[in-house]
Amino acid sequence: KKGDTADGAPALCSSARPYVTTLTNAVSIDGSMSDICSLRVSSCVAKNEFSSKDCTKVAAPDDSVCGVSPPNDAKCAQFDVGVYRCTLTCGSDDDCPVGFPCNTGASPQVCAL
Repeated sequence: KKGDTADGAPALCSSARPYVTTLTNAVSIDGSMSDICSLRVSSCVAKNEFSSKDCTKVAAPDDSVCGVSPPNDAKCAQFDVGVYRCTLTCGSDDDCPVGFPCNTGASPQVCAL
């Protein structure tokens, strides 16, 4: 919840990469209505899988195992030789975890692994 600094939430969503969008008067997971910091381009499922879920299928990438609506929210990208992991779609660096820039040369644009 935006502004719930006692529980670690930011005062401004724009400072909480990758949760840079404010959802106004949204219902939170605990059922209360408040402003919530949210992902702008991707999904929470994709964020949870970012750089940790193996999406290698016969030494090739398999987008279908990443996110909720691949390749709209997530994509399978090369992590190492013959190794692929799920990543997030992005519009800019703000949509990626700190330290992982948005690869604007990719189509769709994804957070670098």
